Amino acid sequence: MQHRDIIKDQIDQLGKVLAALLAKVMAGGNPMQGISLEECRTQLKTKTDFDIECFATFSGTDVESFFAEDQWDAFNLYLLSKLLYRLSLKDVDPKRREALNTNAITIHTIANSRSDLFSLERQSDLHQMQQMLSNLDRGQHRSDA
Repeated sequence: MQHRDIIKDQIDQLGKVLAALLAKVMAGGNPMQGISLEECRTQLKTKTDFDIECFATFSGTDVESFFAEDQWDAFNLYLLSKLLYRLSLKDVDPKRREALNTNAITIHTIANSRSDLFSLERQSDLHQMQQMLSNLDRGQHRSDA
């Protein structure tokens, strides 16, 4: 029982860190403002041991395997997918931008599969991510998405 409480506390702490970073990235409502990509990477690595640089190299099946354990609940997965998407908007490296966005979509899909609730906001966010990926495929990038 104590072990389960410790895991729940870790999941709650992870959610708080992700929410705080997402708020900092989205400062002023504009994804191009807020904290820098590097600062967010550093904070995420320091506070949660999640390495964006390493994660950006994952394929879809690697992402699914990484999140196969139930240590990440649907809400935290959703926060992470939204954070990765917002960070991809800031990234100047086209390959990493595409990888982050693709992985954000995969995580978003995993979050949806773990949630019992339907959310118009989540569906709208997923559509934005897919639209950006489509734009990247065509060699475009919208920073206002």
